Amino acid sequence: MRMPPWNCLNDTSDPLVLDASVLINLGATGSCEGILSALPNRIWVTEQVAAEVRPRRSRQSVSAGTAYQPVKLSELLEAVSLKGAAVKVFQDLVSGPGPQTLGDGEAATISFASEEGAISVMDDRKALRICNARFPDLRTASTMDILTHRQVCMAFGERRSADLVFEALQNARMRVPNSYLRWTVNLIGQDRADLCLSLPKRFRRTFES
Repeated sequence: MRMPPWNCLNDTSDPLVLDASVLINLGATGSCEGILSALPNRIWVTEQVAAEVRPRRSRQSVSAGTAYQPVKLSELLEAVSLKGAAVKVFQDLVSGPGPQTLGDGEAATISFASEEGAISVMDDRKALRICNARFPDLRTASTMDILTHRQVCMAFGERRSADLVFEALQNARMRVPNSYLRWTVNLIGQDRADLCLSLPKRFRRTFES
């Protein structure tokens, strides 16, 4: 398999705290359980995030329901609650001027990870910006870091690993960090990249009708 950019998760077994967008992206691959079971890390999900991705009859997103199926993944995803100082951090992150606040799931993910010394896994640009500004020592990762983790790639093989990335892009419109963009197009192929609307236009060919 083509070597991906430096992956911050490859050489650590520290716990991961997953945001809702990450669970949705993984669920969109259809192989969420296999991906998570290949990781050497404990995997935590806050109760706020669990509430966001738990399937509801009124919700139309298939991928969201797949991500956290009524918790068939309970042995892999450990539900956690905010306690102590994390509660104050959470309250600070969800209150105040709009540009400086986050949704409950993202705020809870950051709060729990910061208090536990874990790695916060999320894709939202605003959440990452606020996290980097307010918690410069907090380690962050993305869905792409999980999908290209050495152990995940070994478990699925090159062709299926490329399919996992494509499925997350096409079915959940996964956001790809800048450092992974060109590599991702090379991995899945230009024809499939053209179908992924979450990739920047400069990485997709457009065809006039």
